[in-house]
Amino acid sequence: MSAFIEQFYLQLLHGELPEEELSEKMRVLELENQQVSVLLVGLDHSYRLKTFCSEKAYQGMLQETKAELEGLLREGRPQAPPVLPLSNAVFALLYPDSFRPEPLEFARQVARRIKSSFQHTVSVAVSGPFALREVSKAYGQATVRLKQRLLLGGDRVLCADPEQAAPQGRYPHELERKLATAVRFGDQGQVKEVLRGLLRELAGQALPSECWQQIAFDLMEQGYQVARQMNLPSVPALEMMEKSREISLLTTWQDIQLWLDNTLGQLAERIRTLGAGPSLAVKKALSYIESHFQESLKLAEVAEHVCLSPNYLTQQIKLQTGKSFLEHLCGWRLEEARRLLGGSMLPVGQIAYQVGYEDPRYFSEVFQHRYGQTPSQYRKALRSMEKSTKS
Repeated sequence: MSAFIEQFYLQLLHGELPEEELSEKMRVLELENQQVSVLLVGLDHSYRLKTFCSEKAYQGMLQETKAELEGLLREGRPQAPPVLPLSNAVFALLYPDSFRPEPLEFARQVARRIKSSFQHTVSVAVSGPFALREVSKAYGQATVRLKQRLLLGGDRVLCADPEQAAPQGRYPHELERKLATAVRFGDQGQVKEVLRGLLRELAGQALPSECWQQIAFDLMEQGYQVARQMNLPSVPALEMMEKSREISLLTTWQDIQLWLDNTLGQLAERIRTLGAGPSLAVKKALSYIESHFQESLKLAEVAEHVCLSPNYLTQQIKLQTGKSFLEHLCGWRLEEARRLLGGSMLPVGQIAYQVGYEDPRYFSEVFQHRYGQTPSQYRKALRSMEKSTKS
């Protein structure tokens, strides 16, 4: 059950669950009325530690931090939420509102305990409380705040609550995942397009140069992590050190964009050239989904088309692309729905049927979960924008 809960919490953070599945899992786990705060615990100066420490020492710091967090959570509590290891030396906790001490005080305890017990320090970003189904919002807010820790020298507790000087904006996790997928596919053009959108979204948040350097390192690390998953040779330590030095010279988001365009573009090209991208069967499956998403498409049908078992196919799609079969299917359907909402006068119910949903109400729930607006609200906003542009 613990592995199931950990996976569920990770899906919650990333906003990956359709509304119907989310409601069902919350009912099974008896979490319908749960309120939580998101705590992100990050090693300070992680890109420097990664570069100048041995891999064994660096991994030791991560293990020590995780063990200490788990110990603090278990103190005086029969049941504690899992410590979720994220990428780039960051751990996430979904801290229930019913727990004591308050989230901010617990964050201070974490920072003090790590500092007194080990030779490294951490910063903790706190956001919440939120209803459990809304934690992806808290995650985005906390991430923006955590990436500002270098400006403050690290070893900080950073509150992202609206009443306590929250940062403006959220970190675009969805674009970050799309970027990793583009690298995995070896698609240089998509890498540049997604990277441009991600950095422009962050550029509006007036981040200092130290934050941009941390973001550059995080995105580079994710790219190399994808490369390792695709069985490319590990990056030599000297190369990582040189790239970290290059990052230290970057001061604006435009500098970051040019540098990452080159670094991640080269990585994507290596994956494409060496044939380490998605297998032919997975490519055929994705192409079939793209061509048939408007139908009542089932995994078994796609698996039969590529001559694989459904279980093996869904495993390989997730492993090779970073997204599940349902995420790919839902993505195509919602993109087509957005196009029809903006470019046609079709009723919302008819659009739902046309893009593959049998239940218009469920379509509206999925659309709102993904974009924060119902289909009708989205169409109204587009019409309003068009009128203001013309006037």
